Amino acid sequence: MVLGGCFAVCQSPQPINPGARAKFDSALQRFEADHDRVALRKECAQALSADSTYALPIFYLGVLDEADEKWLPAQRHFNQFLLIERNSELSDKARQELKKLPLLIKEDSTPSGKLDRQYRQRLGYADLLQRRGFSKEAFLEAAEAAKLLPERWEAYAVAGSIMLSQKQLAQAKHFLELARSRIPADSTSKLSILEEQIKQQSVAAEK
Repeated sequence: MVLGGCFAVCQSPQPINPGARAKFDSALQRFEADHDRVALRKECAQALSADSTYALPIFYLGVLDEADEKWLPAQRHFNQFLLIERNSELSDKARQELKKLPLLIKEDSTPSGKLDRQYRQRLGYADLLQRRGFSKEAFLEAAEAAKLLPERWEAYAVAGSIMLSQKQLAQAKHFLELARSRIPADSTSKLSILEEQIKQQSVAAEK
């Protein structure tokens, strides 16, 4: 789960202690501004200390565990959340995450599997950010993916595509060459669209 993606959905039964809800809502608003995961964990613990039946902080502990790649604690927190809250939009989200977690645990059971999962995750974030118009952030995600597995070609192709979308032709060509030097011979056709787009922009720039 992308950490910021669930903060718009906070419909959960009211806690017994009304002050716990107000205080935790304020903590979520602060997190949206500062993205301080450590601080939000503390707020979750404080909210549960004030009212142990308050389901919402338990859900967010699961979300924070996922952000920190702590899959087993995430499973525990989502299951704990569902013991309290079974029929809501958030309980559906918790079930969705619980379905994903076994695969993540399996992938991370070996160093190579974990590295491949992190690589694909970075590229997924890059694609999402690019489609939402955040080209700079998308490029940074692609760069992080390339650092993880510099011998793979996909991150360089993604970076080239991002540069092309920003009309940075020289940089796009540079990343295309990096991708081309790494891609297996039987997969070079996967770069054909990017190559054609660069060629078209090059012709247009010469006119």
